[in-house]
Amino acid sequence: GRTEFKRCWKGQGTCRTYCTRQESFIHLCPDASLCCLSYMFRPSRPPMPEDE
Repeated sequence: GRTEFKRCWKGQGTCRTYCTRQESFIHLCPDASLCCLSYMFRPSRPPMPEDE
């Protein structure tokens, strides 16, 4: 079967040990893996902190 990765970044990213060349590392997942986000979904500017 297909390996199911944990979702991150509002369900658009995937938690993996490394990211592919078509993906960008956004942040760490709770298990210390990388949250990889496809360049298709990459925000045009970094998200602002939630506490402002």
